[in-house]
Formats: sequence, structure tokens, C-alpha cells
Amino acid sequence: LNQLGLSVPVARNTTLLASTAYTLRDNEPVAAGAFGEGILWMENDYDTWASSVGLHHALSQHFTLLLYGEHVERLSDNPSLEFGRDTVGLTLSYQHDF
Repeated sequence: LNQLGLSVPVARNTTLLASTAYTLRDNEPVAAGAFGEGILWMENDYDTWASSVGLHHALSQHFTLLLYGEHVERLSDNPSLEFGRDTVGLTLSYQHDF
């Protein structure tokens, strides 16, 4: 896994967050009758690249808001393991220290 992250204050109580991560899975051939035989993700190689960008804003001492977008792309020897996905989200969080 190789990952790079960035956090930049852009305004009072607001931070720009960005990250990208690359993962490579290089599997060895599975012997007949061995554990993993017939399991796609254990028999095939694949690599995955995921990147996201978001804004984190502190609404108050206890509440924060995160707006983000993410793109994931997977390539593989086996077309059944390949996919691309885009996600957009909004998360409201409450935090209290006891």
C-alpha cells in the first residue's frame, strides 16, 4: 500500500483534505485442492487506486461536517474483479470527551 495525504486550512474552522492510495495484490498460483482454489481475489492479480477530496468544517465544539468525493478504480487479470466507482458523501459527526 502506497498512500499520500494532504490537509490544508482554507478558512477559519475549514480544512481541505485530499488523499490517494495505490494497492497492488500479486497472488501466487493456487494448487488444485488448496485453500483459495476457486476464489477469484485469491487466484488473480489486481491493483486498486483510490483518490478522495473533501472539506472538513468545525460547526461547533462538538459538531463537525465532512463533505467528500471519492473515485476508486480497480484493474485485474480477471475482468470479474475490475470496477470503477464514484462516491459523494456528507457526514455530520458529534464528539464528546468523557
